[in-house]
Amino acid sequence: MGESAQNKNNKEPKSATNQKRMAHAQKELQERKKYRRNVSIISAALILLLAVSVLINSNFLKKDVSAVKIGSWKFSAVDVNFYYYTEYYNLYQQYGDYLSYFLDTSKPLNQQQFSDTQTWADYLQETALNKMQEICILNDAAKKAGYKLPDDAKKSIDDVIQSYKSTYKQQDFASLTALLESKYGKGMTEKTLKKNLEIQYLAYYYAKEYTDSLKFTDDELSAYYAKNKDSNDLFTYREYKVSGAADDANGIDSTKAMANAKAIADKIAAAKTEAEFNSLVYANAPEAQKSTYENGAGTLKKYKTSSSFTSGTSEWLLDGSRTKGNTTVIETTDGYYVLYFIERNDNSYNVRNIRHILFKVEDNTNADQYAEALKKAQDVYNEWKSGEATENSFAELAKTNSADSNASEGGFYAVNRGQMVTEFEDWCFDPNRKTGDSGIIKTDYGYHIMYYAGEGEPYWKTIATSGLKNENYTKMISDNKDSHAITKTFAMRFTK
Repeated sequence: MGESAQNKNNKEPKSATNQKRMAHAQKELQERKKYRRNVSIISAALILLLAVSVLINSNFLKKDVSAVKIGSWKFSAVDVNFYYYTEYYNLYQQYGDYLSYFLDTSKPLNQQQFSDTQTWADYLQETALNKMQEICILNDAAKKAGYKLPDDAKKSIDDVIQSYKSTYKQQDFASLTALLESKYGKGMTEKTLKKNLEIQYLAYYYAKEYTDSLKFTDDELSAYYAKNKDSNDLFTYREYKVSGAADDANGIDSTKAMANAKAIADKIAAAKTEAEFNSLVYANAPEAQKSTYENGAGTLKKYKTSSSFTSGTSEWLLDGSRTKGNTTVIETTDGYYVLYFIERNDNSYNVRNIRHILFKVEDNTNADQYAEALKKAQDVYNEWKSGEATENSFAELAKTNSADSNASEGGFYAVNRGQMVTEFEDWCFDPNRKTGDSGIIKTDYGYHIMYYAGEGEPYWKTIATSGLKNENYTKMISDNKDSHAITKTFAMRFTK
């Protein structure tokens, strides 16, 4: 073999080795690029997750992104929470201690059923959104009408905020914001609270302005009342239930018990007068219940509307041919009702305008509290009588002395039948009552200094006016719902 050939053979292994080295290097380079690319992707993902975490914790999605749009209005999750918790607190105002009977406040609301299809959280959110829609409609209507928030509303808002400022330390909160967040959710600030209170108050005040501006003719009022008289007339009657429940201990099954009850009911229904009806009820009442029916008070239903009728009695009581002295027996699943009709009142009487100053007792079985309340009432009454002794001076004393909720109105009420406790109402509707009469009366609430300011308009007109205003208001809101549709965004998940 020649030298050139040998040299060639000697070079070939070196070339192959180089190729392998190059291939290995290229593969290693690709692996490094792949690694760097994976590292970059992972780093980007981590950065993104970190950014999202920071974004969420920064309250940006709660405060600066719209969770709900209603017409041209936009509300953040923090705003929605304000209305949500407002509805929640309204439950406490409405039901008080009774709220615990149907809601466990120690458990999350989204874990308790309000209905078959809604949790309590769902219900409150729906209620809040509907209220927000109504508020938006009213704010837009107010703007169109050129209506501005009155000064007393602005003062009320300032008072609410000031009350939080003056109490957050007493409630062991580090700051005002901490208190507001505990009440309305994370992200709530004084500025956001004031903004929503202004929207809320403007809606309330404009709604009153709108309804107060509505006027109706006597014909319109009369037509409304005639159409709704069964819902608004007042009924006075007597009612007694004869139990038809089985008495197994004495060998009386349900069939026999019902037959016995029917015989007793028929006997009572044969009464020709109220006195006879009461006497028969007392005679046939179980021994343990006789004290309830001893003087007839246990059977009397006075000035009741049809909404309070016992189930099954409406048809008979609403019958237009019913007259005083009519009786009937109505079967139920476990006995019989006996009814004695006395009166149907069409609310044509005039309301009684009165002012009163209440000196309240916390325990109406406590004689010492009553004695103290009476002394205070007599002192203020004597102060009034020794002065001008006018309605205006009485109203001023009511503002500073009355424990009643209407003290700021000078203790004024336009009293209708069935509205007040018996002693209060009897004083107002005394047929001998004259304008300017005054006196002190006792009720289960305490002692009241009374001032009679005369008669108002027929009560049926008050009912009709209120009903027509409500109809007009409801229609106005309904007519504007399409233009104020509720649209939820992804940011709703950041509410509550």
